[in-house]
Amino acid sequence: FNAVIELIKNYLEILKLRCVRYILLASITYLTAHAAFCANRMYFFTYNIGLSSRQITIVMLILTFASVAFLPAVLLCNKFMDKKFIYISGMGACAAIIIFLGITGISSFNTVCIFCIAYCIGSISYWQLIPSMIYDVCEVDQLINNTERSGTVISLQSLAESFANAIGLQLFGLFLALSGFNGSLKIQNESALTYINCVFSVIPAIMMIVSIIFVFKYPLTKKMHNKVLNALKKRNEGEEVDLLPFERLK
Repeated sequence: FNAVIELIKNYLEILKLRCVRYILLASITYLTAHAAFCANRMYFFTYNIGLSSRQITIVMLILTFASVAFLPAVLLCNKFMDKKFIYISGMGACAAIIIFLGITGISSFNTVCIFCIAYCIGSISYWQLIPSMIYDVCEVDQLINNTERSGTVISLQSLAESFANAIGLQLFGLFLALSGFNGSLKIQNESALTYINCVFSVIPAIMMIVSIIFVFKYPLTKKMHNKVLNALKKRNEGEEVDLLPFERLK
């Protein structure tokens, strides 16, 4: 019991840091939409578009492997650019394409494939950058609070991910219930099709934009992170560190 209380105290102290709050909110926002999207996609492919099993297999392969094609570009950009800028650019491009396709209509196998390729831009941006930014936050916590507890920070992120996945699945179930979806029917009513389309395109795009806003507010830039690393190095060498330049991270 004492260990649980101590863990909660550590969580609360970590959450006092602005950079932690914003990165967790960005993560929760994206993963909530992602969970709903993953649960919904087979419904969309089957009822809204009427794809065959062969076509669905191809689309699922695209969703599984298309991200790999964008990975080298993300890794290359990460060497020279700020993670915030890369995330905002990648997720922004993804949201823009999804909104465009949502307005013009996702009505064929080809447009579904284009949509899924665009979705993978956002997906790789999240999975390559957010975990890395979480590790950066661990170093901020070490500097500000003068304690090394990266395991606790990462466990907090895992807790946030589980929370987001649970919320996303619950929201999807709620949307299906409100839409009048009937699993015994091969053709769904217009309300159900509209709800399914929203969870597939509109809601992910909106949540991506909200995630971008949180990352935009995230105060830890590449330049600031280098200052954090330098300050930690000085402290390890026995020097006193002035925390005033890092007030924006608190």
